[in-house]
Amino acid sequence: MIKLPKYLMFSDFFPQNYFEIYRYYSLAGSTIQITDNSKNDINPQVSDLGYIVWEHEFSSFDIDIYAYDGITDQVVAGSGFNEIDPMIAGNQIAWQAFDGDDFEIYTAEIV
Repeated sequence: MIKLPKYLMFSDFFPQNYFEIYRYYSLAGSTIQITDNSKNDINPQVSDLGYIVWEHEFSSFDIDIYAYDGITDQVVAGSGFNEIDPMIAGNQIAWQAFDGDDFEIYTAEIV
């Protein structure tokens, strides 16, 4: 028998014409919508604690990293450049960001 992880993340294009983020909680069999806006929200990642990070695409030249702590979402990293490829373990977040010359690795903690 296949055992599902506690949380599954996905993004869906229907019905808004923008990608939105959803979290499926396998222990309860329930799905909640995390984002609802007029921008693409993609590449969701979830930690074993249920924290979620994703890319919020303002434009093809400005992608920010957002986090959801179970109550609210917040900007983790935002600049005039792209912040991409978020990863999360526990409450620790890592991502890549362009600094004007090349990509660097950054980290933050959800408190």
